[in-house]
Amino acid sequence: MKNTRIRIAFAALFALSLLQLPSFLHHVRYFLSSSVSNNIITGNWALVLLNIGFFLVFILFINYRKSIDWTSAGGYSIYTAFIVSLFVEMYGVPLTVFLGSGLVGAPSNPPSYLFGFDIFGVTIGLTFWYLAGLVITGSGILLIASGWWQVYNSGDLVTDRIYSYSRNPQYLGIILIALGWVIGWPTLLTLTLFPLVLYAYYRLSKVEEEDMLERYGEDYRNYMEEVPLLI
Repeated sequence: MKNTRIRIAFAALFALSLLQLPSFLHHVRYFLSSSVSNNIITGNWALVLLNIGFFLVFILFINYRKSIDWTSAGGYSIYTAFIVSLFVEMYGVPLTVFLGSGLVGAPSNPPSYLFGFDIFGVTIGLTFWYLAGLVITGSGILLIASGWWQVYNSGDLVTDRIYSYSRNPQYLGIILIALGWVIGWPTLLTLTLFPLVLYAYYRLSKVEEEDMLERYGEDYRNYMEEVPLLI
């Protein structure tokens, strides 16, 4: 019943996002037209490395106490490529600006900033979609941290709390981190890599499913019948 409510909530959010589709397409067009070049930061490699390091740390949380070679499903390399390309473009070299300049026409009115703030001497301006992306990314971080904490404190099969909603909340968290950045900062590379991230972690979930069935047998099979793979 509770998973049904979650699905209904996600369906409602998806329907609401469709109503905002023109606004989002305008946001994407702004990036792909290279108009964003007037408001980007370039050459700040310290900020690039700081952000890459922060978001790659979550891979260590996910890999904790896993018996399978989960890198074989491509999740590690694809997620790493996504994060590196994202922040190299955001604070280092704006590849989309160079590659996509003139790809689409520039919008007559650029997205407006809701508010801005300074961090490490850098001014960050937040548009509606950038803020929405940060909220989704933050939700993914919380899922990974919560899932890791439960696994860390349990020596057996974990099926309660966050794991009573999703069999793979940490993988779902990785997907949400990537989705949030695609929404907030869409570029040629991240738009291309996101479907690969989605597929890699779905595939990884299925690989781990077989491992869990071997380890826990009927207990895990019953758990599979009650709780969805991701959501």
